[in-house]
Amino acid sequence: MKGRGSVELPRFFVCAEEKVNPMRMSSKGSKISGTEQCSTEFQYRGKAEPFGWRETGAMFGLGGGLFCNVFGLFLTAVAWFMSTGGIAPTLHSIGTVLLLANIPLLMAGAHCLDLVQNKKRIAVLMKLGSSSSSEDLREG
Repeated sequence: MKGRGSVELPRFFVCAEEKVNPMRMSSKGSKISGTEQCSTEFQYRGKAEPFGWRETGAMFGLGGGLFCNVFGLFLTAVAWFMSTGGIAPTLHSIGTVLLLANIPLLMAGAHCLDLVQNKKRIAVLMKLGSSSSSEDLREG
């Protein structure tokens, strides 16, 4: 029976048993296994890799560069609007130092990010190389 305003879905959107199980998720470690709906399983097979010095350097370099940029601009702007005496010259100096520290931090963060990408690329090539060498052994 259809009620007023109900919509009938095409057959490929409806489960084969005409029942929809609520989504169940169980996590074990870093992998999600057992997500089911209409007896269809989806598995997340990504590896949880610990942060190394490259990832940490990229995070601190890029985050620190952004932090220095925002607060350096803020302190410099505040120093412009303050009177010439008192703390204004100190704020202006700190703001300028933060703005200058921004450049090397962003460069270091970008370099560490490049190192992370190279590390992942080498791991993929090693995996491809090991699978192709095992296939060569099977053929020979």
